[in-house]
Amino acid sequence: MTQQTKVDKIYDYYMANPSESLRSIGCKHQTSHAQVKRVLERKGVYPRYKANKGNDYEDISGVSFFKNITLNIKHFNKTELIFADLHIPYHEPNIIASVLEYTKSMHPDYVVYLGDVIDFYQISSWNKNPEEFNVDHELYQGRQFLTESKDYFGDAIHYYIEGNHEKRLKSFLFSKAPQLSSLRALQLGAPDMLDLDALDIEYIQTREWMLTYDEPFRIGKLYHLHGHELMGSGSVVHIARNTLLKTLDNILIGHHHRVQNHIEHGIGKEKLVGAWSVGCMCNLHPDFMPINNWMHGFAEVHYADDGRFQVINHSIYKQDGEILIF
Repeated sequence: MTQQTKVDKIYDYYMANPSESLRSIGCKHQTSHAQVKRVLERKGVYPRYKANKGNDYEDISGVSFFKNITLNIKHFNKTELIFADLHIPYHEPNIIASVLEYTKSMHPDYVVYLGDVIDFYQISSWNKNPEEFNVDHELYQGRQFLTESKDYFGDAIHYYIEGNHEKRLKSFLFSKAPQLSSLRALQLGAPDMLDLDALDIEYIQTREWMLTYDEPFRIGKLYHLHGHELMGSGSVVHIARNTLLKTLDNILIGHHHRVQNHIEHGIGKEKLVGAWSVGCMCNLHPDFMPINNWMHGFAEVHYADDGRFQVINHSIYKQDGEILIF
């Protein structure tokens, strides 16, 4: 009995399974789909839908584009909301109120404040107008916002990632009064500051977090940074793409007040990596830079049990007296 060659095996298998893909046939016969195609072309049975003379076509009634297959569909069962760059007291109250109204029915599992919630204008290193808001006023409004946010999303776990504006407090103390910089009463979690401990909001300083966990803060497979931690990112045009090139991993940032997304397909099997830049909730026309390309926005993220996720990066527009959330 003559042993069947691989060419004959491929041909016979194809004739018995004409709707199966060439790639699948190649995998089953330990060869490439291109080789399968060459075998079938030599046998005169490929392509499947050749036109004959007289514009008559082969009978393709046995071919179907729908297959009975079993899919392992991932269900997103956890939700995160991300608010960035409010810069209280230079926030936009109508934008914040609209976002809270839009999201209150989502019942998120996590709420993340992605930095620069407080502006700390009077202790910045820039020239300042002494008649502007003082630090105590900023902290009072900040506590008010966080308290209301906790009331809205009381069942969620709340995280607050330090931004460069929150870091102004530490920098000011280090330069002006280093001896007082370690006082518990002067930390943001203290009662007369933002009272984060009483609100049960975990404050995350990225450097200290990395010293403990050897990586930035993340939920599932998505890292979170404010954005100032990435050097040389101040005047970047393609923020999301540049962030992805710097980190080479899934990451979501604020800091730039821009809404951008960039996703790449890696060389690995089904390997997608992306970076997302979240918009702000502050005044778009501050005194120091009234003309800019900032955008209002926030993000929601949905997670599966294995940590994979979907980011919905919302942009917000004011138009004809209405607030539109996209």
